Amino acid sequence: MKGFGCSLPALAILLLACSTSEEGIRAEYRPLTEAVYASGVLEPANRYELYAKAPGILLKKYVETGDTVARGQLLFELDNGQEKARTAQAEVLYKTSQKNYGLHSSVIAQLRAELKLAAEKLRQDSLNYARYTALHAENVVPAAQLENAALSYESSLRNLQALQAKLQTQQNLASAELANAEAQLRISSLQQADQLLTSSIPGMVYSILYEPGELVTTQKPVAILGSPDKLELRLSVDELDIHKIRIGQQIVVSLDAYPDSVYAATVSRIYPMLNSQDLTFRVDAVLAQAMPAAYAGLSVEANIVIQTKTRALVVPKEYLMEGDSLKVELDGKTQYVAVQTGIQNYKLVEILRGVEAGTLILKPE
Repeated sequence: MKGFGCSLPALAILLLACSTSEEGIRAEYRPLTEAVYASGVLEPANRYELYAKAPGILLKKYVETGDTVARGQLLFELDNGQEKARTAQAEVLYKTSQKNYGLHSSVIAQLRAELKLAAEKLRQDSLNYARYTALHAENVVPAAQLENAALSYESSLRNLQALQAKLQTQQNLASAELANAEAQLRISSLQQADQLLTSSIPGMVYSILYEPGELVTTQKPVAILGSPDKLELRLSVDELDIHKIRIGQQIVVSLDAYPDSVYAATVSRIYPMLNSQDLTFRVDAVLAQAMPAAYAGLSVEANIVIQTKTRALVVPKEYLMEGDSLKVELDGKTQYVAVQTGIQNYKLVEILRGVEAGTLILKPE
């Protein structure tokens, strides 16, 4: 496991070798920090990939890589002839439905005119029926004339009721057609609006993956955006070390792009799913200070601090033998002593029990 590099001043003490001699080294007390090594990349906060909701030709791009954008700002415009055709067709259908449902609808206007005439005829037939009923009561007209007046009245009433039902049916049908046309126009308009890609966050355009004239698909992002004022670390931690990681642990970070600087960070999130390809877990961290520039994708090396002891009895790890034992010299004799180990880093290991400070430790053959 890789550990802190020599360029980290705060932890340079970890790199000091124990006192040595031609015979071996002496176990001694010194500060010791246990850390877990992790590699990763620098990512902008709120990083997201902008996808098109529908395929189309990239007609225009209104931003370039590196531009800062506002929430809701138009970034790209796609061209999809089919969507435009559907919207135009939906507009025609909607206007036609409006005309058929409105006051100027020829079908409804004709029915209303017929209904008006039918109502007037019913009124006349009703008056005639009432008049003949009175005359028949006075034996002025025969029963046959009264019966004819009654039949005319009933026929006019049925015709009026039929026209009223027909008008109501036509109005319901026109209303349904108008609602459907309005819905289709709304859907087509929304689908056409999908051809305009906007930013959902204020931030920076880190990458544009298409150029005007290229076919944009829904499987590949059009652009990658993020917040440049806040950068995060995306780290990979070995499966053997993940149990040591906790949210809030401090991290010492170095970047190849800034070899003379070290940065502090804090563990912010631990992902519980193992990456089966490299047998690592993803761990996110937040930098404590701003970077010189908002460069995303930079490789980083990180040491996640597990614990620190200000005074620990240590020996170099290379002197520790299998089974946690040391080869020592006591009273001029070489012996093998079982020891109990504590925390360790990539170079030193703490000895809790088995030897004392000043004991001469011999290097295994």
